[in-house]
Amino acid sequence: MKFSSYLDPQFIFTDLKGTTPEEIITEMIDRLSLKDKKINELKDVIVKSVIKREEEISTGMGNGIAIPHARIENFNDFVVAIGVLEEPIEMEIAATHKTDKVKVVFLIISDVLKNKNILKVMSAVSKMVLKRKNLLEEIKQEKNPSKIVEYIQESN
Repeated sequence: MKFSSYLDPQFIFTDLKGTTPEEIITEMIDRLSLKDKKINELKDVIVKSVIKREEEISTGMGNGIAIPHARIENFNDFVVAIGVLEEPIEMEIAATHKTDKVKVVFLIISDVLKNKNILKVMSAVSKMVLKRKNLLEEIKQEKNPSKIVEYIQESN
């Protein structure tokens, strides 16, 4: 399945204001909960799970991106959200002791049984960013969520 098939423009936010990974994660999940009933029902659990996972090891990937994620019991869904930050935030790059200025966040919320999907999406994001560096720049500048989906579809 193509990465772009997981995307929904209503789950793309181009104006995130948080200044820490925790604030960005919370802001994204709060906004998702307004658009998705299942996320709304499990919002507190999802926020705690994603932040707990982030505390275990940073999901900063370098190249200005982070991929926070969590597996949630009884979620029975798979959601990918994209957040573009108004101002980049400093994050550790996973297991490197180096930092990076993160501007784009790909948040993944999954049922515990959909581990392969998480790995596929993380791999797709990494490849997409490495293959098409200009794509990340287009995403960073774009304010229209539908156009972001279009750019990603074109890159598949």
